[in-house]
Amino acid sequence: MSTSAIPLEECTLIEQTEAGRSQETLVHPHRWLVLAIVMIGTFMAILDIFIVNVAVPSISKELHTDFSSIELVIAGYTLAYAVLVITGGRLGDLYGYKRLFMIGIAGFTLASAGCGLAATIPILIVARVIQGISAALMYPQVLSIIQVTFTGRERNIALGVFGAAMGLAAIAGQLLGGILVQANLWGLSWRPAFLVNIPFGVLALVGSSILLVNQPKPKGRMQLDIMGVGIVTITLLLLVIPLVDGREIGWPLWMIGLLIASIPFCALFIWYEQRVTRRGGTPLVKLALFKQQSFAVGMVIAMAFFAGNAGFLFVFTLFLQVGLGFSPLHAGLTFLPYSAGFFVSSLLAPRLLPHLGRGILSLGYITTAIGVFLVLTFILLAGSSVSSWILTPALIIQGIGQEFGLTPLVGSIVRRVQGQDAGAAAGALSTAFQVGNILGIAIIGLIFFFFLGTQPTTSAHTTQYIAAISGTLPFIAALNLISYALVFLIPHSDDEKEKR
Repeated sequence: MSTSAIPLEECTLIEQTEAGRSQETLVHPHRWLVLAIVMIGTFMAILDIFIVNVAVPSISKELHTDFSSIELVIAGYTLAYAVLVITGGRLGDLYGYKRLFMIGIAGFTLASAGCGLAATIPILIVARVIQGISAALMYPQVLSIIQVTFTGRERNIALGVFGAAMGLAAIAGQLLGGILVQANLWGLSWRPAFLVNIPFGVLALVGSSILLVNQPKPKGRMQLDIMGVGIVTITLLLLVIPLVDGREIGWPLWMIGLLIASIPFCALFIWYEQRVTRRGGTPLVKLALFKQQSFAVGMVIAMAFFAGNAGFLFVFTLFLQVGLGFSPLHAGLTFLPYSAGFFVSSLLAPRLLPHLGRGILSLGYITTAIGVFLVLTFILLAGSSVSSWILTPALIIQGIGQEFGLTPLVGSIVRRVQGQDAGAAAGALSTAFQVGNILGIAIIGLIFFFFLGTQPTTSAHTTQYIAAISGTLPFIAALNLISYALVFLIPHSDDEKEKR
């Protein structure tokens, strides 16, 4: 499976220099086809975080299960993905990005078939966990492959496509899930929401076997930091489990204890990784990456940005479907203007980036905040008569801001990362994305339900949902304003310095 139809010799080896450091990069003759193939993996991994949300009622009805079991269907994927993605990134550095990408795609495709064919809820939960594990192996390789395949302006374009694919997949999950569930294809109800992955997974697997190149093995002796894997896995479990399940079970003391325990375990992980580095070993996460100000600040921005985005998608979907009584399809179509704004700005961002530099991030976050406040304004003005059409202008503006704030961010974070650390950096960045998503759903959800004063059932009146979303949206806008302020801590790139 690791044999490549594109021999390594057909790739041109060039040396790229930035900020006084040299970095060897393989220039692939079919690099844009490579990008298209790995974008399939990116889209699938992000899509499956969100697509299942609109299928929950149908799954619960057909498999005769309670809401706590459905929570495991959602959380099983998220937990496995978030906990193992750092390890997946480092495994790519050690054993090859192509090999890990193909293993991840194959596992993800088979697990998607398992989800679609599941006859009982335990089988569905296990298949979702396998999906999450496979996504953790596959997803960080995408950023690594971009980092070692593209150079200069082409790399910025490729990273822009990567960011656009992430954002569009998150939005498309709501829309595509609603369409597939509502269509009830061949009487399969919710199952096509998972089965749709199979043809794309097969395409990505075949394409990657032909087009991807196994990068040269890293110089020197490198091995997986098993103890680091164990410590970071425990740390992330202690952090993620309470954030995913705490609200549903009423935040008992033991759950709060798990959350607090994640802090000393995080400190233990940092100490241990420093110890491995001092002894000349290969740490799971190269902490020296965080000495790069663009990387460290960018990681914080990523968590704040993704928290705001995931939190908005979560509570706004609840508001539309439960509060306003929209069908899954109607709710999904309401996000179309959001998607349209995102798509249009994804075409503009690569052209604006050379002129605005990091300023495009500032523009993105302030535009998103304005869009959120406009959504709030239109809801307050329309009240229970609010419709998809009324919300359209605000959602377009918000979508434009989201893209400007996402696509250039990835490039700003990884632009100084060396090729041999691409997997570790991709794993850390992917973890920041996932932790941000989970924090957003947990914290923004907690604020929403505080204002709502009840669980998301039809017993709550529409006016209660209007009050809840109105109280929550300013917090989402605040996260974008925090990201806006942090942008000024990102150092200017070499190109920006030359222009000043």
